[in-house]
Amino acid sequence: MALKVHQMGFKQMKCDFNNQSINEDVIQEYRNENNENHVLFRVLDKILSEITDENRNLKNSTLINNVLNEIRTNPEYDWTRDVVNQVSSNERLIRTLVDIVCENLLSVFEIKVSEINFSRALMATDVDQYIKHFRATSSEIDYDLIVKSKQDLPEKYTQDLWALDLGKFIQDLYDLIKSNGFLLTVFRYKFTEPELALNSLNGKQVLNNCDLETRITKSGERLRYVFNYDTKCETKIDFNSKPFCDILANDLVANVIKDGKVGTYRHIKLPQNYDKTVSNEYFLNLGQTRDISALQWYDSKCVAPSQLAYSFLDKTVSNEYFLNLSQTRDISALQWYDSKCVAPSQLAYSFLGNPVNKVKINIYSSGIIFHDVLVATGRIPMGPEAFVTDCAIGTEYAGRRADTGQRVMGMELGRCYATSVYSSTDAFTHIPDHWSMDDAVSILSTYSTVFYGLIHLGKLKQGESILIHSAAGGVGQAALNVCQHYKCDIYVTVGTDEKKEFLIKEYNIPSNRIFNSRDTLFRNQIMKLTNDIYSGIIFHDVLVATGRIPMGPEAFVTDCAIGTEYAGRRADTGQRVMGMEMGRCYATSVYSATDAFTHIPDHWSMDDAVSILSTYSTVFYGLIHIGKLKQGESILIHSATGGAGQAALNICRHYKCDIYATVGTDEKKEFLIKEYNIPSNRIFNSRDTLFRNQIMKLTNGKGVNVVLNSLTGDKLMASYECVANHGRFVEMGRYDMVQATKLSMFDFARNIDFISLVLDLFIIPPMVV
Repeated sequence: MALKVHQMGFKQMKCDFNNQSINEDVIQEYRNENNENHVLFRVLDKILSEITDENRNLKNSTLINNVLNEIRTNPEYDWTRDVVNQVSSNERLIRTLVDIVCENLLSVFEIKVSEINFSRALMATDVDQYIKHFRATSSEIDYDLIVKSKQDLPEKYTQDLWALDLGKFIQDLYDLIKSNGFLLTVFRYKFTEPELALNSLNGKQVLNNCDLETRITKSGERLRYVFNYDTKCETKIDFNSKPFCDILANDLVANVIKDGKVGTYRHIKLPQNYDKTVSNEYFLNLGQTRDISALQWYDSKCVAPSQLAYSFLDKTVSNEYFLNLSQTRDISALQWYDSKCVAPSQLAYSFLGNPVNKVKINIYSSGIIFHDVLVATGRIPMGPEAFVTDCAIGTEYAGRRADTGQRVMGMELGRCYATSVYSSTDAFTHIPDHWSMDDAVSILSTYSTVFYGLIHLGKLKQGESILIHSAAGGVGQAALNVCQHYKCDIYVTVGTDEKKEFLIKEYNIPSNRIFNSRDTLFRNQIMKLTNDIYSGIIFHDVLVATGRIPMGPEAFVTDCAIGTEYAGRRADTGQRVMGMEMGRCYATSVYSATDAFTHIPDHWSMDDAVSILSTYSTVFYGLIHIGKLKQGESILIHSATGGAGQAALNICRHYKCDIYATVGTDEKKEFLIKEYNIPSNRIFNSRDTLFRNQIMKLTNGKGVNVVLNSLTGDKLMASYECVANHGRFVEMGRYDMVQATKLSMFDFARNIDFISLVLDLFIIPPMVV
């Protein structure tokens, strides 16, 4: 990208890119990644796309200034967040050094750190985090930050370099490193290409790596240090006498005094494979640099000769030994014992001091987990396991017991990328017969992590919603299986389209619930999906909204009478619920009484749930509660394909009623025949009044026991005449009620009950009305 800006006209820019490797595909790949650390890339991309035309010619100065002002003011283009400004705190530069400090201060609980930093790339937060992450025990960190200015610094770092007493400051530094302290000096010797491009865009002179190199070489002209190896005796430093006067004569930066002699450091390159040996017992571990390039195999049986010990039992030389108490059980009884002379099962103790029975496991397969990758690449230091092992990679294995040959799988704190391991008998279990060892080695770490995190600590409950990141990984798939068992509402992220297809195919995750983990867009997408409240549209809302009927009794308690049914999630628990209110449910949220909603069954969608309460409560109240529907009675259901109509069909089928229905179209008639098995000769047209004669003919002039009516005008009158003697006419529609439509009194002589179904009055407390 810097090359393209250079080609655009900034000729003074220094750029060493290989022209052949830069093309639009490379640029587009970086755009798609949308990495939040690539701030400088986004700045250059914006410059290219907005201040130049298709021929890469600069546009007018006003437009250029507007673009540059946006870059200066928009937080998205804050250059301090670019990866360039994080170079001084990356793991290769700082973490390895901090690890060395922490490894040598395991028994120290008060750590004093002073950082002298004249740039904005402060290391305080990272160093503080690394130390706390490395140390399993709590420790007090006294951190002093010395800078040019206090601007943009955290409040806890308030010292100003120029306000310090220089003499006291030098004394503090001396005290810090005098007794087993560390002085870490970080120099840069080369500018990065983005820095060169950025500097050129700012109109400054071209940077030169010699400027950085001069800072380092000049330090060699001014600084000397002495490492006194003779720590057991007090040494008085006098540069007028030997051996200290030789230091001045040699004029070397690094000086070492050992056994009264002056020396210096030399870097001697050892021959390749100088420390290699043939072995059939080995394990994988990291070297001193603590990054992936230092991975190498180590001989499990090989111990450095300097670690030889003598066993006081048989006085033989041994390179496998342990310290233990004899039978007197006091400190005077501490002795070195030969490990080879004692059975492995007798060598281990738990953290509580209880004996642990260990056996040898010959490893056939080892599991690679992401923690191992992070440790091996230096992205995280060793954790609390540093107290008990020097090898923190390789935690899961499958193999055979050396004593019985049984197939087993287990976990250790490390050292399992090996040919064998000594493992406690309660740290492994047998492998099921239908599992291969490769299957077995992918289970314990992932499922124990998920179980501990989600079930033990997270208290996951059935039906809860969950977002699982990196769902195609080992832990991710374990979480999917656990959450599907708990019937959770699952959302996931993955990094590629292939992984998305995998989750759709293998776990039946809907595509609209799988998001991209390479950017932060999933946040808004998930909030949209989970914050949606589903509202049910009922015919009453249509009548009110179109002005065909006024507000009813609900006017006493609300100024919004439309939107009575909803489905959504509780804001406090995330539980899926469905409920009813007197209105105001065509909304993004609603405050509802706890007795006005209930949980949604796991096998229902929210679309299903929002179609239930209003319709079934209406039908139940009208037909069962006040209509006194009895088993086997005949019933005419108008508008039978509507919400209330289908609810009535289901209830009446449950009561084994003799059902007659009306619909408005042939498609709806076919629907009733197919879905509810209603005979075609029992389905009539609701658009005219012919159904009256047809029903009376089918019932031999008797009519039906119950009519559930929602028709108006002359069709209401025709329906009323279809009611048999001693029958019930249940009126759901309100249009004719508010229109004060007159009804013939003659049919009341046949002992017919006219029942108006106004559910609102049943829901609203009588005293309110």
